[in-house]
Amino acid sequence: MQCTAHFKVLEDIFTNKVPQLQSSIILSALFGVTTSILTEYNDNLKSNQFFFDWFSASTQNQRFKTIKNGNNHVFPALAGINPDHFVAAFYSNLMLIYSTRQVVEGEDKAHLSNWGVATVNATRIPTVNCTGDNPLLCIHLTNGGRKAPNQLKPYLAKEKSIIVYDKFINSKSLDVLKELFNGVDATATVTIVKSDADNVLNSAVITASLKAVSPSVTVNVHTASKKTSLELHDRYIFVGDRYVIKFTKGIDCFYKERGVWCNKIGDVIVEDNQQRYTNYLIELDNGQVMAVKLTN
Repeated sequence: MQCTAHFKVLEDIFTNKVPQLQSSIILSALFGVTTSILTEYNDNLKSNQFFFDWFSASTQNQRFKTIKNGNNHVFPALAGINPDHFVAAFYSNLMLIYSTRQVVEGEDKAHLSNWGVATVNATRIPTVNCTGDNPLLCIHLTNGGRKAPNQLKPYLAKEKSIIVYDKFINSKSLDVLKELFNGVDATATVTIVKSDADNVLNSAVITASLKAVSPSVTVNVHTASKKTSLELHDRYIFVGDRYVIKFTKGIDCFYKERGVWCNKIGDVIVEDNQQRYTNYLIELDNGQVMAVKLTN
């Protein structure tokens, strides 16, 4: 699990101030932090030997993922939220854990939610259906299922740069993209990379459909080279430099039938694109290349 946690959560754990904390889940997490958050932890808890031992071991075992910048995102100032916590959570599975002794105001929660960030009570950590730090989310779909793609929307919220690789993009997968892109940053650039197969939607239809839900977004559509089309089987959505969403059986594993979301068999996996990745160059048929990151 990845998360960002307020120092009071750690204080609750190491001083036994609050019972029923899910301490083992929290302390085994990969913590998204900034240098300011690490200083906050030390300034408030360094006199506690239990904290000191855990912090030393976590540092040695690389259990802190330091976020160095906000990648040109302009984060709104929130009255009750440390801006560093906001930034770190945005890059760390969108989970901001708070102590039961703290109150997060409704307005702040709403702003965080608009950015995809959930505020989580330390006694009610959500069930994670993937083990370890990466992947962050695994959705297993079956034929005839009724799952909607809503779980994916927070990962794209307020993003400025999105690349979609779907060599067989069709009307069903386009419905999914329209659902997911409703909420990205108004100035976002969305790049669609498809193949030149006969049954693939043309660029004009793709552009018009996405602009209909996000009018101010810039949409670019390109065709992949034969080499890339042969090498990359899975479909991907690259969300800035933060996350990659992989579809093993096509983005149209979600599809609408009479206005109801339906499924066909496949796995949808959200990965941290900042951890354990390799560089890959998507080649376009005009000779250009686009650099993306694929986790190992």
